[in-house]
Amino acid sequence: MKKVTDLKEREVIHCKTEQEAKVICKLMHDAGLEWCNDETYLERNHWVDFKEKTCYCPMDGSFANLSFYKEANYIIHPASHFIENQYPKVMLVNDSDNIKTAEKRVVFMEKCGKYIAWAGAETLEEAEKETRTFPWNYAWDIPEVPEYTIEELIEKIGHNFKIKK
Repeated sequence: MKKVTDLKEREVIHCKTEQEAKVICKLMHDAGLEWCNDETYLERNHWVDFKEKTCYCPMDGSFANLSFYKEANYIIHPASHFIENQYPKVMLVNDSDNIKTAEKRVVFMEKCGKYIAWAGAETLEEAEKETRTFPWNYAWDIPEVPEYTIEELIEKIGHNFKIKK
């Protein structure tokens, strides 16, 4: 597996998904790299600018559209070359980029720009019994839902309140 700091001039990382962009930006941040304007990679990943065509250039702290780097003859590395294999895992999947309508599935690999999941399996246990697979265009990690005690909520909100029954 490559490190983001291994790249030379005129080499970039292509992120096909927002999840890949988040992971790559975290790797660049952890390596002590910053955007060319001195912002950290964690402050903003610029995914919305080019979405699945987003590329990052760690050497100079810039980003651009995939077609820009292709036309300029940059070496383009897929994000997967820098990210540890994290499969199988339960994720939200969809054929559109709308996470609100996504379904929970066990994804076991990414291949040819698709996320391959066990058909109908929502848990790792269910995946053990499933033989059918299905490709999805988009996959997201399931957001963690924080848990709080009443006291912690009061502290977080900053004032007292009553809970109605």
